[in-house]
Amino acid sequence: MLAAVITAKDIENAVVDIKKADNADLVELRLDYLREMELSKLNMMVKRCKKPVIVTNRKKDEGGFFNGDEDERIQLLTKALEFGADYIDIEYSSDKKQLKKIIKNRQYTKMIVSYHNLKETPDNISVVYKNIKKLNPDIIKIVTDANSVTDNFKIFNLIKTANKEKKGIIAFCTGSYGQFSSTPQREKARNLHQGSLQ
Repeated sequence: MLAAVITAKDIENAVVDIKKADNADLVELRLDYLREMELSKLNMMVKRCKKPVIVTNRKKDEGGFFNGDEDERIQLLTKALEFGADYIDIEYSSDKKQLKKIIKNRQYTKMIVSYHNLKETPDNISVVYKNIKKLNPDIIKIVTDANSVTDNFKIFNLIKTANKEKKGIIAFCTGSYGQFSSTPQREKARNLHQGSLQ
């Protein structure tokens, strides 16, 4: 399954890239790449997507580029929910009250609750998984940096647990040691994030 990741810096080019995404299975709109965003334009972009659309507005401390404040970032995701996005990707580190509100109001939108650690794979990563699971998202996404080959096994154990619990999961390690974790789940995630049209 291939997602076309829209990383344009302005609305006009984003619309052009959406039109190019006919061969993709999914379209991911990365709002954090846009220099500015009007709510009416967000509605238009979501509606222009002929394929299922994931809306992401990634925080800077989790590898994103959003420059506004947290309330503004969450508001854009909330509006994307109202505008009929098929998936919303929201960070577990978001304000828990707002996070729970978005999940509660999801209706037909599937929720991806994600955790990105760009420095390490914590020893308590299983606790992170359990805490995210309590929020009852449709998909749990965990991406960590591997500082050793053994870090990959922490992620493998999460995937094994999620599969046993029949919970949707995307989980893998990044970095030179993370190349070891080339499981079907990593390949799935790789396909979902290597289709950038830029």
